[in-house]
Amino acid sequence: MLGAALVIGALGASIEVSVLGRIYRAPELFHLLATFALVLIFRDAALSLYLGTGGQSSARAHCISRVRCNGSATRCPLTISH
Repeated sequence: MLGAALVIGALGASIEVSVLGRIYRAPELFHLLATFALVLIFRDAALSLYLGTGGQSSARAHCISRVRCNGSATRCPLTISH
């Protein structure tokens, strides 16, 4: 448990220095966009890690996991238009 906390702390520090540290002089909008982008990246990475989606989009991963968990052939309630 302590090891996981240290790894997450080191990851946060490296992101602070490498990504967020570079945009401190930029307007606030860049801070918001960078933070939101990082949230999306980590969310998709966590979904890929836990659901084993192999790089599919997070919405599709959620849809696939829901159909597999229920074991039914029902249509996914989440539709993505291209």
